[in-house]
Amino acid sequence: MRAQSNRDGLEVDIPQDFTVWEGFTTRLFKELNLAVPYYTSVMNELQRMDCVRQMRRGGSTTPSQWLLLRQPTRELFDGPDSPARSRKDLLEQQLRDLAKRVAVLEEERGIAQ
Repeated sequence: MRAQSNRDGLEVDIPQDFTVWEGFTTRLFKELNLAVPYYTSVMNELQRMDCVRQMRRGGSTTPSQWLLLRQPTRELFDGPDSPARSRKDLLEQQLRDLAKRVAVLEEERGIAQ
């Protein structure tokens, strides 16, 4: 996106350190050989990490405009609000809960640990 971006003809004024990409994101996915079914999850993740922000929604003949804020990194992807981290936290909590339940059952039944 950054390689194809420019600032000409923008309808809004943006700070110099930001870049705007204008185009059709579904076509970009095809150019990058990314499967179209991943479109929503990839774009949602880029927005969640605050790497891109949509400035103008495109349509069949109108390109969309995206503000490019920063490069995606593994650290941003694994950040505190990461879906992967949320699943891991949930599984860890479930494991702790089960360990407590087993301990209570063992104590009630007089089973030595």
